[in-house]
Amino acid sequence: MKNVFFILIAIGIVISCSKDDDVTTNVVEITINLSNTLEYNYWVGNYSEDDIVEILSQASHFEISELFRSTSGSSVSYKYKPQSGYVGEDFVEITSEKIIDSISNEIEFKTVKLSFNILE
Repeated sequence: MKNVFFILIAIGIVISCSKDDDVTTNVVEITINLSNTLEYNYWVGNYSEDDIVEILSQASHFEISELFRSTSGSSVSYKYKPQSGYVGEDFVEITSEKIIDSISNEIEFKTVKLSFNILE
C-alpha cells in the first residue's frame, strides 16, 4: 500500500512539473560608439513595482552606470557615462522579469547587452 501511495505522489509531481508557464524571452544586443565625454541613456521599458529589473553584469570603466525609474515609477531607464579620459571597451548586461498575466503565470524575461566602444 505504501508503494502505491509513493507512486501516486511521484506521478503527481511529474505531471505538475511538466506544465510549462507561458514564458517569453527576449535578448537585445546593442553596440554603442560613445565619446568619453558624453552620457548614454537606454530606455529599458515600463515595469511595475512587482517586476524585477537589475544590472546582472556591471560595467567596468564607468563614472555613472545605473538604472533609474521615472517620477511616475513605471518607466525604467539605464544611464551610462564612461570614466573621464577612458578609451576602450566596456560592457553592461541588464535583465528584467515582467509579469504579463499573473493568473496564467505569463512572464516576460528580457536581457539587454550593451557593448560600448569608448572614443576620445
